[in-house]
Amino acid sequence: MFEIDGQISMTALKKKKVIDNKGATVGTIIDAVFDRAWNLHSFIIGGNFWEELRESLGIIEDIDPVVPIETITEISDKEIKLQLTQDDLKHKLEEGAVPEHSYWYSVLKRKIIKTEDEQKIGKIVNILFLPNNLWGFIIGGSRMEELLESIGLLRDYDFFLPPQHIRKVTENEIQIDVKKENLERTLNEKLLSAAELSNVINQATDPSKLDIFAFKKFNTYI
Repeated sequence: MFEIDGQISMTALKKKKVIDNKGATVGTIIDAVFDRAWNLHSFIIGGNFWEELRESLGIIEDIDPVVPIETITEISDKEIKLQLTQDDLKHKLEEGAVPEHSYWYSVLKRKIIKTEDEQKIGKIVNILFLPNNLWGFIIGGSRMEELLESIGLLRDYDFFLPPQHIRKVTENEIQIDVKKENLERTLNEKLLSAAELSNVINQATDPSKLDIFAFKKFNTYI
């Protein structure tokens, strides 16, 4: 996986231009692809608004490039640089471009997240990428806000879900291996400030030890 310092969100990555090794602009990130073991495999790159609109209308062929994460050499303030040329990249409909039966971020975002005891808690609203090849989904939405309010918390908190807590993914739902009462306990006992979150990020090296937590929203990750 690409190396980063600190943390960066999917939202922030989507704002950066993707540049090939000849300096040509490939586009911007519009999606992320994970294999069945929840390893980040690649990013899908889109063109400008009119190009994407024409693809959605079937006017031109939908051949968005696929960028495997191992081809990313640098992430700067405004750019994501690749070690390949644009012509070297496969497009998303090409055989072998993405793993079979892979998970797509754009599809996962549409699913309701349920606890182990079948309680609805929200949807995926972002991805937070951390150093040492670690990452997790950010859970939000109106149901998450209702849960926060039910235990007396304000709405300006986000919920970090490492992928190892996902039990199964169905057509319409994502079920996690945590009960609602344990989730409420996490929200009461593991609310992290920006400084505490930085400590967690700096110390995290093992995916199995990265747990669910909640943290106060702040501008550096959106």
